[in-house]
Amino acid sequence: MQKGEQKGMQKGEATLLQSLLARRFGALPDAIRARLANATVEQLESWALKILDAKSLDEVFDGD
Repeated sequence: MQKGEQKGMQKGEATLLQSLLARRFGALPDAIRARLANATVEQLESWALKILDAKSLDEVFDGD
């Protein structure tokens, strides 16, 4: 049950982050969409915080 909750949380965060990234930087490449879908919750949260300061999509994922 906990595994299902974790997967649901990951999917929700990935969907939200995808929307935020698309709004800020435009259409997302398929590679970025796949990266979001396969990311851990921790990675998604880290990338979400980087949106605030990043000037490009590459800066969000730089170093990860």
